[in-house]
Amino acid sequence: MSENIFLSESITDTDIETWYLQDVLISADTGYGKTHFIKTKLYEYAKKRKQKILLLLPRKSLKNQNIKQIKKEGKLDVISITGYHVIENIVKHGGSLKGYFEKFDFVVCDEFHYFISDASFNKDTVKSLQAIIQANTSKIWISATSEKVVKFFHQYTDVKFIEYKFPSKDKDIKLVTYKNESELDQIVDITITEGKKAILFTNDLHYGVKVYERYSRYATFNCSESNYYFYKFVDEHEINQIEESESFKKNILVTSTAFDCGLNICDKTVDRIILHNIHEIDTIIQCIGRKRFEIGDRLTIYIPELKNQAIGAYIAGTKKALARANFLKFHTETQLIRETEMNPRKYAKIERIVFDTIQNGTVKKTINEAAYFHFAELAAEYSQMIKLGCNGFRKFVMQKLGIKSYSCFNGTGHRDLACYLESLVIDGQVKKADKNKIMKSKADKDKFIDRIKMLHKDDYLRDLTVINQIFASLGLMYKVEAYATSIMVDGRKKSVKAWKVVRA
Repeated sequence: MSENIFLSESITDTDIETWYLQDVLISADTGYGKTHFIKTKLYEYAKKRKQKILLLLPRKSLKNQNIKQIKKEGKLDVISITGYHVIENIVKHGGSLKGYFEKFDFVVCDEFHYFISDASFNKDTVKSLQAIIQANTSKIWISATSEKVVKFFHQYTDVKFIEYKFPSKDKDIKLVTYKNESELDQIVDITITEGKKAILFTNDLHYGVKVYERYSRYATFNCSESNYYFYKFVDEHEINQIEESESFKKNILVTSTAFDCGLNICDKTVDRIILHNIHEIDTIIQCIGRKRFEIGDRLTIYIPELKNQAIGAYIAGTKKALARANFLKFHTETQLIRETEMNPRKYAKIERIVFDTIQNGTVKKTINEAAYFHFAELAAEYSQMIKLGCNGFRKFVMQKLGIKSYSCFNGTGHRDLACYLESLVIDGQVKKADKNKIMKSKADKDKFIDRIKMLHKDDYLRDLTVINQIFASLGLMYKVEAYATSIMVDGRKKSVKAWKVVRA
């Protein structure tokens, strides 16, 4: 049973009948068929009853992709699509939403973690959120990373959910850490040399453009239109093709995290996700989720090695971001102004939580609750990493993704191992000419294992499954197979299991 069918069959028409004027939470892993459920099961339910659905989305690219799909499927008779930013602009400019949401029987808030994740740089997310909460209609809230935003709802709103939570799926994901941008460049080099495909997510668009310009023949660049300087590097025609085909032709898609809940990529040849300057676990999960898994898919995730000292600096940064709001909670606005003038180093240079608002014709400093919550949760997340001890970031990522082992990238070692394995490859049946390539004795196998240990330390390297998983995690297109043969011991034949290297 496919993932999409599973979700659609798990929620029945009888369930949907109970949703009238309720808030419904659907929380499931990326690629679980959540949006598919809206476009099929809920669509069919609404069409039979002459009802209407409004689908709200956070990104222009995601909105465009969904409009094209729904138009192609002939479902615009029931489903309308718009973006959260459209709602925010109406509210911001004093427009009225009276009766707007009530024209629809279901308002679907897809990727609704947006209200918290984007609050760190978009102070208007609370405007669309408040407007939707107040709407007198059935609301469906959907996300793969709903834990934090649901916690926010519990703390700051009176919303009570009818909840549908689905367990995470097992995925064949390997984790590799890299030390610096030099090693990251080597990872990109290897991806292109091997003819593979990768999505490189970065929060540093200066670096993203540098990679794109260096590999322009092999790379596509994407970012939000709001990044005016960097958007000039975006080929809109190419991005439109990606939206339609759900795949990209070149080896590397370099993108900002505006893509983290954006386009879906359904392409088996995309076998690696590279993360640069990204440390929030929900963003990491969403980035990984852009690659839609099919049966037999494997994915290698590259993350930076992040020292606990650096995490400590991030904690200090989040505390500075929260400082003005924390002070304002217990003091007057005048006292806040004086305090920040006297002790400027205690506070962030760019204010992201406390804003001037006009209330009854008077300017008043107001705490943006969504932004405050975002930074408070981020500080708590960084603190959890520190508590895990040395290499807390990597341990935290492994814990959250359910990954049990990892490897460290070694560019030179990677190439050396690839050359070594290539020298051992046996095509087809073992021939006499291959006698120096096969590994029959314990000494032969020990020598082979020692070469692997230069890149990956593991206590179970005598297990071929483990060895082959390591090769996959390193992006090496080889595997080891065992076969029955014999050796001479004291003049007698002895049956043994020999190893041979083949191409995966």
